[in-house]
Amino acid sequence: MKLDRTHLEALALAGMVALSAAGCSTWNRMTGGGSAVAANDAAISTSTEPTGTHRSLGRTAEDDAITARVKAAFIADKTVKAHDIDVDTDRGVVTLKGTVASPVERDRAVAIANRTKGVFEVRDQLTVSG
Repeated sequence: MKLDRTHLEALALAGMVALSAAGCSTWNRMTGGGSAVAANDAAISTSTEPTGTHRSLGRTAEDDAITARVKAAFIADKTVKAHDIDVDTDRGVVTLKGTVASPVERDRAVAIANRTKGVFEVRDQLTVSG
């Protein structure tokens, strides 16, 4: 099977996501599991930031993984120009910013983000050039 650069980039990104997830589970085993850590994160989230803007380490890691999955899917897609789209994830809400060449590309990017595991909502802030 012949792999082009786009597919290699997608595979590399997917590998980094997998290694990151494996590192998180290793950390949980080293620190005695997730229950005490999760309870501490919840206490920090509610007590240090009454405005609700604080994100726990676990939530940030999951948001980073969602962002990586969306970007990998963009790279693997022939319609979407991944390097022109900024992907930001906050608590499962993905915001897409940047410029795309056509309404078709914008619709495809939004559809890809919507069907990505872990995404609750997609905020389309893409601009169509031309």
